[in-house]
Amino acid sequence: MEAIETEKASILVVDDNRSVCSVLKKILTRKGYDVRTVGRGEKAVNLAKNLDFRIALIDLKLPDIEGRKLMDRVAKIAPEMDVIVITGHASVETAVDTLTSRAVYYVTKPIDMDRLLEVIRKTLERQRLQKKKEDTLNHLRAKSNQLSDVVHTISHDLKASLQLIMSYADLAKAECDSPDIEAIAQLAGKITEMMDRSVKLADEGLVVKKTDRVNLKQVVMETASTMTTHDVEFRIGHLPVVKGDETKLAQVFLNLFRNAIEHAQPNHISVTMVDYEDELDILVTNDGKPIPDEYRHNLFDRGISSKGSEGGLGLFIVRRVVEGHGWTIELADEPDTTFRITVPKNELVV
Repeated sequence: MEAIETEKASILVVDDNRSVCSVLKKILTRKGYDVRTVGRGEKAVNLAKNLDFRIALIDLKLPDIEGRKLMDRVAKIAPEMDVIVITGHASVETAVDTLTSRAVYYVTKPIDMDRLLEVIRKTLERQRLQKKKEDTLNHLRAKSNQLSDVVHTISHDLKASLQLIMSYADLAKAECDSPDIEAIAQLAGKITEMMDRSVKLADEGLVVKKTDRVNLKQVVMETASTMTTHDVEFRIGHLPVVKGDETKLAQVFLNLFRNAIEHAQPNHISVTMVDYEDELDILVTNDGKPIPDEYRHNLFDRGISSKGSEGGLGLFIVRRVVEGHGWTIELADEPDTTFRITVPKNELVV
């Protein structure tokens, strides 16, 4: 919260009541915000064109422009600016309607300043999380593009050599009918197919490119059903519906389940949810062998398994996909091995 307030976030107040503007400017300025006030919609439009506001507090009843029309206009000028509606008691129904379009919150007159300050804090926090998500996605896209370039280059060179091997094998078969030569040709063909799959994976990367409506409980249950050959009981609680990439999220839980089964040999694996005000935690817990303390700090690094041995990619991929969604994952400090995935509330589908 402190980081947000010290940024001197700019707030535009649009209300034709001078007393309201004066009080809001005085209180919000004391809280560290940079505040501009105007009494007409056209002035608000001009300010939005020239200044960078994080939030606009807009009264629905203005003398020159109806509040919702003003919201539409400023949204085109400053799409990243959030709108909080100010309304009288008689217009609450209208204010609720605006929440389905441009506004993120509304407050009623007389204004409850504690509620308004909390609404502003939540709005700025949501903006911060959204920016963090976008920065993470941009970083992952850049890394993915670099990986794709490298893999394409390596694949091109290797496939050229493999093609030569297959050609020599065909020539050798004409001279000598040996099963070993046929085996060489088949192996070269399989390696070529593996290279093609590697190129495809590198092109797709671990960046989330879809925002599907994902029923996490269904995804977890379907993933758990593929583990029927293992003697482990799954306990799956209530889970949310989120915005995300269903295929990649399924891979997250598949890797977590495999990691637990292969390294911890648990009797039970549970997937549960803890709901907080602005976020929720998804907990993947197993009652198997604990992860040694010396390996906990770098568990999500490339090439590290939960046994601490080299060669593991499962948890590295888990972290990349989770962060690609703008979420976070950590190994919780719990008696049983617990991976905590934290999802902001604005990622939920309601």
